[in-house]
Amino acid sequence: MIAACSRGINVTIVTDRSYNTEHNDFEKRKEKQQNLKAALEKLNALGIATKLVNRVHSKIVIGDDGLLCVGSFNWFSATREARYERYDTSMVYCGDNLKGEIEAIYNSLERRQV
Repeated sequence: MIAACSRGINVTIVTDRSYNTEHNDFEKRKEKQQNLKAALEKLNALGIATKLVNRVHSKIVIGDDGLLCVGSFNWFSATREARYERYDTSMVYCGDNLKGEIEAIYNSLERRQV
């Protein structure tokens, strides 16, 4: 992402406002919230835009108007151990006919923005 930004490509990360911050213990929850805030600040400092939204679990990658990847797979945090393995998918779509679908996703995320 940093390399893309250095080439002048706009990169935006949209994440749920409570991403990985829930915990029954108040102090641990507060620490997780501070960690999320620090991560977002670091991304912003690197030139990566961030947006917080309410109640989103989908993993989505959009490349301009012709590339869309949507799925449920936790790309960075999924367990790789067989006993905890789950069936998750990510579907990649390519083509000029995606503009309407991509616009609908942007609009949905915009309505959920904090």
